Amino acid sequence: MVAFILVAALLGLQILLQAPEPAAAAPGDLIADVVVAEYPNRVSPSVAFDGHYLYHVDYGGSVLHRVDVPPAGGSHSATGQVDVPITGVTSGIMTLSYDAGRDAFWAVSGDGLSIYLLRKSGATSLAFTIDPANDRPGYQPVGDFPDETKVAYDRVDDTIWVSADAGTRIYHYHTYADAQGTAALVAATPFIDVNVPPNDMVAQCGYSQSSGVAVGGPHLFISIAGCAYYFEYTKTGVKVGAYAANPYLGPTAEDLECDNLSYSVPVFWLRDGFDGHMRAYQQPAADACGYGGGPAPEPPPPPKPAGLEVAAPSAGRAGEAFLVGVTAKNADGTTATGYTGTVHFTSSDTATGVVLPPDSALTNGQGTFSATLIKAGTQTITAADSANALSTTVTIAINAAPASRFVLASSATPVAGTSFGFTVTAQDQFGNTDPAFAGTLHFTSTDSSAGVVLPANATLTNGQGSFASTLIRAGSQTITATDTATATIIGTLGLTVRAAPASGLALASTATPTAGSSFSFTVSAQDQFGNTDTAYAGTVHFTSSDSSAGVVLPADSTLTNGQGAFSATLIKAGSQTITGTDKLTATITGTLGLTVRAANAASLVLDAPGSAKAGQAFNVTVTLKDQYGNIATGYRGTVHFTTSDPLPTVSLPADYTFTAADDGVRGFQIRLWTPPSQTVRVTDTANPTLTQFKWVNVTLL
Repeated sequence: MVAFILVAALLGLQILLQAPEPAAAAPGDLIADVVVAEYPNRVSPSVAFDGHYLYHVDYGGSVLHRVDVPPAGGSHSATGQVDVPITGVTSGIMTLSYDAGRDAFWAVSGDGLSIYLLRKSGATSLAFTIDPANDRPGYQPVGDFPDETKVAYDRVDDTIWVSADAGTRIYHYHTYADAQGTAALVAATPFIDVNVPPNDMVAQCGYSQSSGVAVGGPHLFISIAGCAYYFEYTKTGVKVGAYAANPYLGPTAEDLECDNLSYSVPVFWLRDGFDGHMRAYQQPAADACGYGGGPAPEPPPPPKPAGLEVAAPSAGRAGEAFLVGVTAKNADGTTATGYTGTVHFTSSDTATGVVLPPDSALTNGQGTFSATLIKAGTQTITAADSANALSTTVTIAINAAPASRFVLASSATPVAGTSFGFTVTAQDQFGNTDPAFAGTLHFTSTDSSAGVVLPANATLTNGQGSFASTLIRAGSQTITATDTATATIIGTLGLTVRAAPASGLALASTATPTAGSSFSFTVSAQDQFGNTDTAYAGTVHFTSSDSSAGVVLPADSTLTNGQGAFSATLIKAGSQTITGTDKLTATITGTLGLTVRAANAASLVLDAPGSAKAGQAFNVTVTLKDQYGNIATGYRGTVHFTTSDPLPTVSLPADYTFTAADDGVRGFQIRLWTPPSQTVRVTDTANPTLTQFKWVNVTLL
């Protein structure tokens, strides 16, 4: 005790002389220092840190002391102290280690063998006891304080490390009791030794022992009383490093506790057993040792589900959404509530308008989604997670929506007057056949020709029907089917109707031919319905009712696409015909009726009697003719009459202009007086070449 007081006095003087230390930046440097109020009346080997405050108990004490974390620098007296009585432990508490996950302390009782969970309220519960005979293999009592046992909580695997004061073996226990209610050693790493070369402490301290232990990451950190070093070991007993305390101020380094929050560098709180100080020394690395047993371990990955279960209705309707349920299942058939995969959806239906759920996660292993399929028939939806090699497919019978249209189709190229087949299908808006359609169809066509045959009003069978029709007019035609009850349900078939084989020729002309002048006309090979037979390949021979010299008719000719344009010249005025006849099939024939006009007047003809009585009127006729002898019915000239009779009593017609009513012929009266004969001449006043005279014998009365 005298030695203890002397040492304590020297240490107190050293503390008074020590200047404040700024935060250092090297492992082992002193960062902060606090002295507890209980010193020097009580001593303690314990220290703990909960992320906010420092905690300690007296040696085998029954009070949990809490103080503020001091500022960095020199020594400070403890502030903010709160004392909480500890209940439920008869032998008091020796040391502590904070468990951040439970927000409580693992504590060793004063007997050194009982492990408690100590709440911040002071309440305790016995976790287990250490059976000295069975739970401490190879234990050798060392030193004067065999019951002074240190403890460190390891959050990585929820275990505790237990070290008897001055011992060389640190034991590793589960946080739960075995079947006998005593400590359960961790089978893989039941203990480590700190005195086995080359993993001993002799090089730094001259001896090896464990006075305090801390863990908050992958390695253990161990203090050694009376030595200015702390050591880093793996959890299998391999020494990683030794770090000098700078400066080392206490004579009896005891327990360690990790603190990676209070300062700009992570520290260990090192409790001296006799001088009342808790000192913070810098850790060797930023993540060497976290408070509360270290960071929470990564949660184990959820078990991989054995499969995906997909639920969907057995049937659906095109274009209508339905629900799809997906459940991740474990091998035992239970729901894999921890499933974190992503489900991707595909379908055998690739039609436009299909709606599948987006790639989705499940909630507690389950999810309900909406899907819409379009194509009627048996379809599938597959839910797959490629990352976990999971895939499940369900089958759904998609029914057509109610019919909204008719689709008419035919492979035929119809021939006028010949029956052909076509089909009608009742379809929904997506093109699916509606087998439930029960309406009545009415048929119409753009071809209103006589002889057109359309189906009578009809129903469909399973949404489909076959029908026959006969159209007459060649070219583009349609057949339309309309529901008799719902006019918007309609459909149209477009067709190109071919003419039947030609049975006649149709000759046509818009000209009013003039004798001797060429005019145009057309020839069409037509079937019995008046359609042009574009496939006609015969040769047409032409004849005319006009057999006059100078008539010009086309040579024998073929037609192009059943049609041809020709020219002809006729001579005889009046009604004439041109006839075309197939050279091989005489029944294929046709006639063009024409009215040929005379050409312009080329001669004037005066008809008069050979004799007349003096003083009596007689009739004469003036006729204008073209060069072919046709009466020039279009003549509109003016004629002038003269005579050789000198008597003034002669009576001649006045100048006369022909009209349409004359048709090129006009009668006049003349009276002559002088026997025995006289001439009568008539001449066109504008064209003197149109002239003629006649001798008339004049007799007396």
